[in-house]
Amino acid sequence: MDATVRKPYPTDLTALQWETIQVVLPAARPGGGPGRWISGR
Repeated sequence: MDATVRKPYPTDLTALQWETIQVVLPAARPGGGPGRWISGR
């Protein structure tokens, strides 16, 4: 098994679902540290 492939969680969102909810998520605020979440996995 390839080490870069992970088992998907039941709560994972598809690309279409991310696109749908993106319009209601607040924009990132300036400053601070790097983001903790990687989208589009």
